[in-house]
Amino acid sequence: MSENVTEIIAGVLAEWSQGRIDNAKDLLNSQAIPYTSPLNQSIQTTELKVQGLNIGIGFTANDYYIYIDEGVKGLKNRVPTSGLFSFKTPFPSRNMIKSLEDYIPRYGIVPSGGGKSVTIPKKEKAAIGMAYAIKQKGIKQKPFWKPTFNEEAFNDLAARLEDALGEDINLTLTIE
Repeated sequence: MSENVTEIIAGVLAEWSQGRIDNAKDLLNSQAIPYTSPLNQSIQTTELKVQGLNIGIGFTANDYYIYIDEGVKGLKNRVPTSGLFSFKTPFPSRNMIKSLEDYIPRYGIVPSGGGKSVTIPKKEKAAIGMAYAIKQKGIKQKPFWKPTFNEEAFNDLAARLEDALGEDINLTLTIE
């Protein structure tokens, strides 16, 4: 493949992938997950790879993105639409509690005392309480990944590449 064709494809991929990232971030923001959230900030592309006739680009996000996209059923809240995944045990893992401990100060979460004067519990105690609540109620589905990376989006990429190259192409999609 000539260097000129590779440059054209790289430009189209860069523009298309930035549009996909913007779409995912906008979908999260519209569902009350701000642009400043760690999940939103983690959505990025990988470096463009060119190997002969194969050109690749990937997308990454924090490893828990799938649970937000698909939702997680709680142990007591078994609403069929509340998630593809489900918790198996009522006890939160140490990693879950640690993640919530890190989450609490970033978002200024303060346990409420119902209007009464109370001593705010330690961060760990609040994180444990949140972890148990999440286990019981689950995580509401907030689709942002699947609506961004769907057949329509990949058809759009193929059309953009055909327009830029001025000829029909055979686009093969590989998901890893």
